[in-house]
This record gives sequence, structure tokens and C-alpha cells, in this order.
Amino acid sequence: MTNFDGVTQTKTGIATKDVRFNSAANRYLGMVWDEKWFEGRDVKEKWLTCSWSKNGKCVNRTRPELDLK
Repeated sequence: MTNFDGVTQTKTGIATKDVRFNSAANRYLGMVWDEKWFEGRDVKEKWLTCSWSKNGKCVNRTRPELDLK
């Protein structure tokens, strides 16, 4: 298993923060700066929570650009 703790960006260069492995969920949990999700909304901070499987793939498979590897 690759260790993704502390990764600062996705494989496509999208910023991430607070990426840590959560043993209870058996997934990596963290936040991504997601312009796409907040498009058209008047929000200053565009951080969105995200989860990844152990191999770095975003759990939401409609958003492969958020994969860590």
C-alpha cells in the first residue's frame, strides 16, 4: 500500500489538504479545492471533503480527476 498521508495535490494538480488514513473507515480522508463543485456559488473557501480508497482512487468514480495516483 502506498502511503498518501500529507499529499498536497491530486494526480491532476488539484490542491488537497489534511489527507490522512482513517483506519476505522479503511480509507484516506481529506479535503480538495473544488472549483467545479462550487461553480456559480458565492463561496470564498471552496474546500470539499473527499475520500480515497487505499490505492489512491477517489471513492466518487464520476470524478477521476481527484485520484491521488
